[in-house]
Amino acid sequence: AAAAAATTSSQASEEALAVLQHLQSLPPQDDTQLLSSMGQELMEGQVVQFNFVESWGDPYYMGLAGLELLDKDLTPIPVSMDMIEACPRDLNDMKGVSGDKRRLENLFDGHCRTTNDAHMWLIPHTPRGDHFLTIRLPEKRALAGFNVWNYNKNAEDTERGIKLAHVFVDDREITSDRGVFFRKAPGHDLFDFKQTVLFADMLRPATGPAASNQASVQQSKVLDRTMPEYVCPLHPSGFVLTLRLLETCGDPFYVGLNGIALLDPQGQQIPISPDNILAEPHSINVLEGVNGDPRTPDKLIDGLNDTCNDRHVWLAPWDEHQKAFVQVFFNSPVALGAVLIWNYSKTPARGVGRMQITLDDRLIFDGALRTSRPTSQAPAPYSTSDDDQHQTILFTDNEKVVAEEKSRVVTFSATHGRELRLVENGRIVQAGKRYDAYHSLNDQERPKTSVTSKKP
Repeated sequence: AAAAAATTSSQASEEALAVLQHLQSLPPQDDTQLLSSMGQELMEGQVVQFNFVESWGDPYYMGLAGLELLDKDLTPIPVSMDMIEACPRDLNDMKGVSGDKRRLENLFDGHCRTTNDAHMWLIPHTPRGDHFLTIRLPEKRALAGFNVWNYNKNAEDTERGIKLAHVFVDDREITSDRGVFFRKAPGHDLFDFKQTVLFADMLRPATGPAASNQASVQQSKVLDRTMPEYVCPLHPSGFVLTLRLLETCGDPFYVGLNGIALLDPQGQQIPISPDNILAEPHSINVLEGVNGDPRTPDKLIDGLNDTCNDRHVWLAPWDEHQKAFVQVFFNSPVALGAVLIWNYSKTPARGVGRMQITLDDRLIFDGALRTSRPTSQAPAPYSTSDDDQHQTILFTDNEKVVAEEKSRVVTFSATHGRELRLVENGRIVQAGKRYDAYHSLNDQERPKTSVTSKKP
């Protein structure tokens, strides 16, 4: 069990680091887009109160690295300590504790992107209890929302971060019964892990089930009738969706996918920005001598999925001893109704044979994918087909969605179309060549692949 836990922790750390590296490469966030999304829905108030009700797992402590109130232009509002109250105030309220450096004033000292807990705030956590933070402004003013940096001392202590809060403006709760979820901190400070929460988003009526970062173990009778051969959580919700690629469909050198799509519990497609998807390895462009190959992660969400067009698929080097995953992340929790997968079709053996899906590091699927049909039967290059061959992992009991996707639901009986592997003295013998099963492949053994056509 300890070994399994260590493996899971290692996977989560590698995935978190990939997110960090990806976000670090992105341009600064354009506040204009956030402002346009708010419309005219601004709050006016003088007293803003937070009730922090749940941590990311630590039963004893909870805290934050930084907090900012935002005015109508998304500019931080200056606050002084005489405007701030907290109960409990910090760890120094505990019997026998004095001089702890993780004090309330650290929350507003401007050092938010940090792993130094001398710039963080920490309080005792009482499960199912109330933990209040109140900001009293000198006068009423227009409020757009707030920026929050979760507790970020290290990867392990991110569980002390705040997961769920209720927010009040002038004694009016604007989060209703749902509360608002704070994204877990990364455990590093390689990028600004700020989360921007807009009051306008809280005021809009919910169009789906109440957000919940815990994948429900409930399974619907409607889902039972589809007979997927795995326990299907109903409407799991979270910030970060990870596809862990565990096996290919037989190719020892490359792994790829044509596309992915996410549906909400009502069957509507969830928008994904190219800035919110990453892969590790990124693409075959990480190989020596390869540059500018178009088979990059953004092609997974371009909508052209039933195709053999190299410019609309993702491909990466494969090494069964190295982690490979695709990750999608959001600024607020997203409830899932289904995950749609289009396996790699140009060279079917390069498709994904087995994968796991996690949502905020919680396993919600582990199973096999079907091999795509052979290239000779696949659509011609630079064209798409009406015979959509995606595979579906269901997380909703919406009868319309279930009826539409029932014939495509992934089952453990999915076949990979693999060639027979012969093993001799611990070495895999394949196509006249031998690959050591106990060390990573040498890139010199890897067959070259590239896309040179300029046809769109």
